[in-house]
Amino acid sequence: MRHDLELPASLLGEPERLTCSAFAAAGPEAFTAVLARTYQVTQDCPEISNARTVHEALAGHMASGFNPSHWWLAAAGGEAVGLLLINPAVDGAGWEIAYVGVVPEHRRRGYGRELVLKALLEAKAAGQPSISLAVDARNAPARELYRRLGFEPQETREVLL
Repeated sequence: MRHDLELPASLLGEPERLTCSAFAAAGPEAFTAVLARTYQVTQDCPEISNARTVHEALAGHMASGFNPSHWWLAAAGGEAVGLLLINPAVDGAGWEIAYVGVVPEHRRRGYGRELVLKALLEAKAAGQPSISLAVDARNAPARELYRRLGFEPQETREVLL
C-alpha cells in the first residue's frame, strides 16, 4: 500500500499519547524485547513469526536501509507498547514502513494508528514523496487502519514459504 502524504486536516493536530524514543536512545536490547512481544498472536504473516529469531528479524530490518533516527520505540505511561521502523523504500521512491507493531496487551487502543500517523508526519516533514508498506491480505484490522489513514493498494505479491 502507498500513501501520497496528502494529509487531511482531520489527521493533523491530534493529541499524542505516546512517547517515542529513537533507536540510539532506547538501545538494541529494548528494541529486541519489544519486537519479540509484538510478534505474539500476530495477524501479519503468522507463519513466519517463529521462522527466525528476533535477533535475525531485527538484523533483516537493519539490512534494508537502517537509519537509527527513523526507528522508534513507543511508550505510554512509561511502559513500552510498540515499535515503528521506517527505512528507505526498496524502489527508491520515498520511505517504507518496514514494521509497525504493538504488544498484545496494548492492541485495540489506537497506538498502532498513532504510530502510523507518526510515520506519515515524519515522511512529510522530511519532504518525502510518499510512504509505502506491505501488509498480509489476511490482516483485516491493519488493512482497515491503513485504508482509513489514506493508504491505497498498489500491488499484490504472493509469499511462498
